[in-house]
Amino acid sequence: MKNKYVLWCVIGVLLSIFVGLITYYFNSPRLPKEIVKVDKEKEKDIDIDNGKEKEKEGDINENDESKVKEKTYYFDGWKDKQRKRVLAVIIDNAVEARPQAGLDQADVVMEFPVEGGLTRFVAIISNDNVNLIGPVRSARPYFIEVGEEYRGILVHAGGSNESIRILENDTMDHLDEIYGNFKVKTAFWRIPDRAMPHNLYTTSDTLRRTSKNLSFDNLLMQPPYRKLYIEDKEDKEVKGEKIHDINIYYSNKNCTASFVFDEGIRAFKRFTADKPHTYPFGQQLITPNVVVQYVSCSYLDGDGHLDLVTEGRGAALIFREGKVVKGYWEKKASNELTKYTDSDGNVLDFMEGPIWIEIVPKGTRVDY
Repeated sequence: MKNKYVLWCVIGVLLSIFVGLITYYFNSPRLPKEIVKVDKEKEKDIDIDNGKEKEKEGDINENDESKVKEKTYYFDGWKDKQRKRVLAVIIDNAVEARPQAGLDQADVVMEFPVEGGLTRFVAIISNDNVNLIGPVRSARPYFIEVGEEYRGILVHAGGSNESIRILENDTMDHLDEIYGNFKVKTAFWRIPDRAMPHNLYTTSDTLRRTSKNLSFDNLLMQPPYRKLYIEDKEDKEVKGEKIHDINIYYSNKNCTASFVFDEGIRAFKRFTADKPHTYPFGQQLITPNVVVQYVSCSYLDGDGHLDLVTEGRGAALIFREGKVVKGYWEKKASNELTKYTDSDGNVLDFMEGPIWIEIVPKGTRVDY
């Protein structure tokens, strides 16, 4: 009798595990199986707020003034979105990690070199309802500095020895999928569509709930803002030398970053390794602002971990409205927002919409 009872208990446990695995497989978030391709012949625009596409009014008879619609700025309304404390999410940029999720919803995306000439992103996300973010990867010391700069909650999966040491001795709020407690671990999922370590995902709502359970401040620490260009201001014009495209040659050719200016939408379209850089539903990543920030770089150890100096002052290229300004970046303390100026020290305005900041070691080839 006792043996039968034990047998049925074992069968019950195995059955529960089997059902749990099946449930996880079918209910875990996935990337779309088919990437939607934009039909270039129809020249479709993307409605950022709802992810839908809408055709341009390119075939309207220009002589019929009643039918001609006034062009609106692509990112109108971006600044008016409701925002909470920043989630500074570290996102993979290996070939196996593309297309990434969540970059299109970030206020700022910073790209940094890591070991092997590859790059990773820190996505500064302050709005809610970002239904998929990732793949989430490990921390580096300079990623922690970004979290401090934007007064955010760092979201990562482990990290280099130096970054783990910093986090253990710091009071910074962070969510670590590898070394965090059970509450933190349940905020992440491994999707079955990809191999580890390129398959760790989360959502903004899940991260907010977990932060609340850990008593992190989600509401009071509003993200810092940079000055925006105001179009209707008299005698105001975006200054700079006209350019068409930007090419940034990170040392690994698979991470070469390019931005091509599209006058029709007044924004740059992003390419990676000469291919359109898309997010999971096929639309290309777009930004009205690109910054190239030159920093000092050295190796920390034999594993190729880098020391990037993001405090102080250095050269920068600031791109807006298809123009470039040669200027400087400046940051006096780790918790201070980096400012960008022209050669005379005047703080530069940014176009409404996201900002992509490319951190490059001094000497990196940048063509424009």
